[in-house]
Amino acid sequence: QDKMQSKEEGKSLESKRRNDRTIELISILSGHKESIVSIDSTTRFGGSLVCTGSEDGTIRLWNFADLKKEETLIESTDDKKEDRASYIGKEEEPSLESLNLSNSLVDLKVLKCLIPSKGEITSVAFHRLDSREIDSKSSELISDYHLYASSGTKIFAFDLSSPSLILREGIEADSEAKDEINQISIHKNSLVSCDDSGEIRIFDISDVGVGKRPTLIKTLSGKHKNLITSVAFRMRGHEVISSGMDCKLVHWNYEGRYAIGVANMGDASTTLSDSKIQMVNPPFIFCQSIHSSGNIVALGLGDYTIAIYHIDTLKRVATLEGHENTISQVLFLETKKGLRLISGGNDKKINIWEIPASLCDRPLTSKERGRKPKAPPPTVQLKETFKHTSKIQWMSVAKVKQSQFLCVSDQSSQ
Repeated sequence: QDKMQSKEEGKSLESKRRNDRTIELISILSGHKESIVSIDSTTRFGGSLVCTGSEDGTIRLWNFADLKKEETLIESTDDKKEDRASYIGKEEEPSLESLNLSNSLVDLKVLKCLIPSKGEITSVAFHRLDSREIDSKSSELISDYHLYASSGTKIFAFDLSSPSLILREGIEADSEAKDEINQISIHKNSLVSCDDSGEIRIFDISDVGVGKRPTLIKTLSGKHKNLITSVAFRMRGHEVISSGMDCKLVHWNYEGRYAIGVANMGDASTTLSDSKIQMVNPPFIFCQSIHSSGNIVALGLGDYTIAIYHIDTLKRVATLEGHENTISQVLFLETKKGLRLISGGNDKKINIWEIPASLCDRPLTSKERGRKPKAPPPTVQLKETFKHTSKIQWMSVAKVKQSQFLCVSDQSSQ
């Protein structure tokens, strides 16, 4: 009886610990031969497909509908089984064995392998051909998508409706890029790319198919002095947001080919507790994430901080400190508990920040400010820290029904 009671208490304790955890390792995606440097998912369309681009020159396609866990975040890690994951809780740092993860990992199989180039796949992005969002009454088909990838100065498009498991021949865009493309991003029927030369290009991809390539429609230049690390559509009007190694955040109207505004991280007043960090590590912008409202953007900086800006005013509304090295990835995530910002860095940390909803509100006009009493600025809180085993390279979220999964790539091939 005592043994049964002890066993039941053990189960209850383990259940409580699992409920308290935000992050739990549930799968390791294996197949690439070199480091994974780019990830995208069909979550924004209501789907559960994930693609990974690697330094080995290949792209692999995965279906996360095979994952059955609920309310779980996942990560990839290195080849050593005993080092697959560690977790920092509120009171202790349990080992992998104590989390019982080694016996519960879900094995995901590769759906397709794409080989567009012999070079590194710097960025990947899904394009849904049917603009309707997937709901509970409809099923996701791989044939509903084209997959775009950048490698070197080239952009490739793949028709995923092909029955072949290995696709080698993509439709190559006339990108006109002179230097390496660092990121591509897609909204509706438009694709935007940025490169090492500081130029941004907009493509029409509405009719890409047999005999039809992506069409270059706009080129933006003159504001960034050198490498642009990140670019994305604001998802309203004809606007894109870019950031780069010149410490600049630029808000563009690409239809008119002009910059609406520019913010320089070197000029911004920060709340850094150690100003020496900025002298040795300038606030280069390594990554960005635009909230779905289109009102704010989070930037991962080289001075170990995260800056959050209102896009319309280009005013900094928050500076977050919690990393000990360069921030390599930031990602907004809506959860049942509210808005979160997930950040990953070269310090091998994944931080989860609680973002007040009011921070995403559009800025008040001068008349509106005059009518309302001045409120204290919203406070962002660091909720949890997850200790990884290697430097973070990319993060993306996959969603299956009501469950969300965080995919993390590092310097390993998994």
